[in-house]
Amino acid sequence: MEHSEPKQPLNKQIMHRTSFYLVRAFLGLFLSFMLFACTERNRKKLPPAYEGPVMVVKNMDLLRSENGRIVGRARAKTELTFANNDKAYPDGIMIEEWDTLGNVKTIISADSAYLDQKKKLYHAVGDVRVDNKEQGLLETEELFWDRKKKRIYNGILFTLTTKESKLLAYELDASEDLSDAEYLDQIEKIDFDEESLEEKDSTMEKPVPSFQGKQE
Repeated sequence: MEHSEPKQPLNKQIMHRTSFYLVRAFLGLFLSFMLFACTERNRKKLPPAYEGPVMVVKNMDLLRSENGRIVGRARAKTELTFANNDKAYPDGIMIEEWDTLGNVKTIISADSAYLDQKKKLYHAVGDVRVDNKEQGLLETEELFWDRKKKRIYNGILFTLTTKESKLLAYELDASEDLSDAEYLDQIEKIDFDEESLEEKDSTMEKPVPSFQGKQE
């Protein structure tokens, strides 16, 4: 008569199976950790993403048009274009706004500027000047120009000289042609007398100098 091997007790079978699953789980976690470590190691070896300009234009001279009509001109010694289409002008920029007859009505210039293309927002820095033939001359060291809203503004000291007066104040908020200007804090305002007005008129009628860019 054949004898069958005695079966292991139930508790030992459960222990063996539990040990088997624990080993499998441990191996799975170990392999996952090794894969993650290798991935991170390879990721650290990757070079940093390039954030510099994708295109450089020297001596830029660009005419701007709207509805088939030339409305302005932009000139810069250097124009840098980035991957997101933002632009930088590290060596100075001059922008002219023309009237319907093609005459220059406003000139905006600065030592350097950055254009956020999505927001249509210029950030100009260093010897910033907004010269409007009718409204006067704005001078400051920093200015934001919102092309969508047609507004200019800053949070620092500025000087606004018109035919009638010279204003020194803080925090400008104005239309881009200076026809509507507000400010937070006035430091000084000088009203010109008749002799000063005559002298001022002759000064403001002088021809606009050619664009030279930022001086080295």
